[in-house]
Amino acid sequence: MSHVADLTGVSGVPRSWAGRRRAGIHVRLRRFQLDRALAQGVDPWSAAELMLRASRLGSLSERRKLAAGLMELVSLAEHQRSSSPYVSVRHRVVLEQREPLLALAGRLAEPAPVAVPVVARIALLLSDPSSPVYQGGTHPRGLADVAARCLQSLE
Repeated sequence: MSHVADLTGVSGVPRSWAGRRRAGIHVRLRRFQLDRALAQGVDPWSAAELMLRASRLGSLSERRKLAAGLMELVSLAEHQRSSSPYVSVRHRVVLEQREPLLALAGRLAEPAPVAVPVVARIALLLSDPSSPVYQGGTHPRGLADVAARCLQSLE
């Protein structure tokens, strides 16, 4: 951590091309861990990796990918299809939360900024196999909780 970070609480990002490239690779490898921290409200300015991941999550292109993921999740549930041979969607649970999920998708696709913890929660909802939307994940009631908290944060 740099001297500036010690004084201000702001972490430094590597300045060299190689340093930024290495940091980017490290962020991709630790994506779930960083998303969990950001979803819990850890300050993205506290570490370079968190700052890089928060920047990516907050970008309009990434938010639009997540919005498409939410819409695809609802579509999979409506058509009783699996998302992959490795994980199965809890169709009934997703269909019960169809409206909040589609509302979140609509808001993510808008150009207006969205709080990083909200985007991180949605990213985890879609990509973490232990998510409540997947068979074998956390309790299905968790989907309603996540959707409600995200929508409330966006108001």
